[in-house]
Amino acid sequence: MIRSLLRRLWHLPAQQCRSQVEPGWVTMRDGIRLSTSHVWPIDYQGDAPTILIRTPYGAEGAWSSSRLAARLIAESGYHVVVQNVRGRYGSEGVFQPFANETEDGVDTLDWLERQNWHQGKVGLFGGSYLAYAEWCMLAQASERIDAVVSAISSRSLYHVFYRGGVFALQNAFEWGLTVGREQSIPEREVDLERGLKHWPLIEGDRVALREVPWLREWIEHNRKDEYWEAIEPSLPTSLPPTLLIAGWYDFFLPTQLDDFHSLQEIAENNQSPAPELIIGPWSHGLPAHPKWWRQELNGFILRESIQHLNRTFRESKSDIPAVPVRYFSAGDEHWHQSPTWPPAEIQLRSLYLTARSGKGSLSWESEKETLDSTLGFTHDPKRPHTTLGGALFGSKAGVKDQSRVNKSNEHHLVYDSKPLQTELALVGSIQLNVFFSSDAQDADIYAHLLDVSPDGRIENISEGTQRLRWRNIADSVATPNFLAPGQTEEVQVVFAPTARTILAGHKLRLEIAGSNFPSYDRNPGSKEEPGLATDDQLLKSEHLIHHGVNADSKLTLSIRPNHRV
Repeated sequence: MIRSLLRRLWHLPAQQCRSQVEPGWVTMRDGIRLSTSHVWPIDYQGDAPTILIRTPYGAEGAWSSSRLAARLIAESGYHVVVQNVRGRYGSEGVFQPFANETEDGVDTLDWLERQNWHQGKVGLFGGSYLAYAEWCMLAQASERIDAVVSAISSRSLYHVFYRGGVFALQNAFEWGLTVGREQSIPEREVDLERGLKHWPLIEGDRVALREVPWLREWIEHNRKDEYWEAIEPSLPTSLPPTLLIAGWYDFFLPTQLDDFHSLQEIAENNQSPAPELIIGPWSHGLPAHPKWWRQELNGFILRESIQHLNRTFRESKSDIPAVPVRYFSAGDEHWHQSPTWPPAEIQLRSLYLTARSGKGSLSWESEKETLDSTLGFTHDPKRPHTTLGGALFGSKAGVKDQSRVNKSNEHHLVYDSKPLQTELALVGSIQLNVFFSSDAQDADIYAHLLDVSPDGRIENISEGTQRLRWRNIADSVATPNFLAPGQTEEVQVVFAPTARTILAGHKLRLEIAGSNFPSYDRNPGSKEEPGLATDDQLLKSEHLIHHGVNADSKLTLSIRPNHRV
């Protein structure tokens, strides 16, 4: 009944057969047994490849999302194996996030190939952690895998936990605490707010719930050292037909796009099918705005996945995408297609930061200020700047009205453009280059790009952040490059990519601050390690943004050229 309803609601392909669940165990090379269910396609007439799903979130119960997806896929004519990863929901062993998925995944493939019902073809399906587990198998056994669907995930975890060298505090704490040891912990049992505010940060887990080893490891390893290298799967040597599904307000987006470009290169070198990419109006699991409710993510992923599997295994000619890349653009509210990402026709154009009468503005080149000027703001770790929405978990994420945030003007700068005369289509990368000085030895620059409508609503488009002790340094280098107080230098801040059409009459706004708490951890304003600094080691600092002929601070946008200013 439930599956029939979801099949209609999500516009899934018609049911081909019934399904039946057979629980069991798979033994790993070290003797640990993992709880594994085989979902059979009952009475299906035809070849039935096997789809493998490995999850830390529970594969049992009628309401398990993995079990539900497994049955819907099986009823499209596939064998589906759904497995609880090590230490989770009945599987033996100890759960250590990301540590055992390569060996356990390969051992499961070995077991699968020995089953008399297996017909030789294997596909991988999953999102988030489930998709990370796919990357681990793909790295070691790509020649044994025939199709991949990887949603809202990536292989490079360091750059998910650290953006511009700044710790993604709220996401790390929320997932690290609630994932639990053997099963997920309800959010109501975790005092997340208290843990996020605690100094030193590394003890915030104990304040919120209890000591969590992996959360402390993420804080301690703030550079891309051997810890992160050990859990970053290598790129596959060959590429089966692969579909990547991403969201504009998902924290995996930047690294997932990096993965897409790497897979494109592998496909070209091996003359394999080009990977497909879909970027939609989603955060991590939900539509990023209530008006996009029709773009419900779980149903979209399942529908596109079954179609991808049918194209791969059954040479289905229906719903074949015309080009490899499809992306949703907010503002014009349309899906677009492109042979590449970013689209080849994209042009780069800069808005220059200027200051007039003590107020910041954004100006196209013809309006650039010719006189040098500065605007200043304060960073106080005890009174940090904050925003709403963005690349977070749950309903907190996505597009939010920033006019509802109570902000202190002294803690951030605002730069507004003039109202646009015509639509402006932003599609692709965004980068801020600012000339910056401070009285501190370390600082963070947080930059927020916003869409200001004539009715006063202010919606977040994208954001970027950079910890300046790590500016112009490779991620693997652990020796910081501290600021020289009072010295001006150019700093680069990279934003998450976007696709949004700014309507005529709207303004672009850039906000610059020294923090975005609790999304990111707070800089103590000193040489102290942010994760280890105590309350008495926090320093208030004063920052300056420089503009003019000798300080060409600018925001570089990617613009679809059929939309002009």
